[in-house]
Amino acid sequence: MDIKDLISTLKITHYVKNLVVLVPLVFSLNIFNSELSHNAIIAMISFCLISSSVYILNDLADIEKDKTHPIKSKRAIASGRISKNLAVILMLILLILSIFLVKNNFLCVISVMGYFVLNIFYSLKLKNIFLVDAACIALGFILRILSGCFAIFVLPSPLVILMTFFMAAGSASARTV
Repeated sequence: MDIKDLISTLKITHYVKNLVVLVPLVFSLNIFNSELSHNAIIAMISFCLISSSVYILNDLADIEKDKTHPIKSKRAIASGRISKNLAVILMLILLILSIFLVKNNFLCVISVMGYFVLNIFYSLKLKNIFLVDAACIALGFILRILSGCFAIFVLPSPLVILMTFFMAAGSASARTV
């Protein structure tokens, strides 16, 4: 295993999705409040770590199928460059770190854990059910928004929640058509 395998397994390039956690900070006009900005950034980092944990979970769930895929077979876990045991340990470390970062905010812990639990079900079954897969992806973005709200102690806007859900679900379902 080299650093390139680790970075590709963590899917760090996908962290941009977690900027959604900062949306409540911007819309609440608290972006210049250093304490709230700090809280929101910590929540975003927590979501980056939990996202990587979920990517590893998904790669482990799909390992046998990925081994036979012409492109996915080259992934570090599917190819064996990162062992299953190491992947599980890394997944658990990332899970624990993501919770540790937000440990002082119970609602952030719930949203991070909710994201992980949702993705257990997604990785094992729900991603194979048409439209349910898109709804799961959209719910993941809702949990990011909620975490951002909880981090800065603002009520989530129903409009932002609905817009996030429909934009994410629409984007996810468009990829599967």
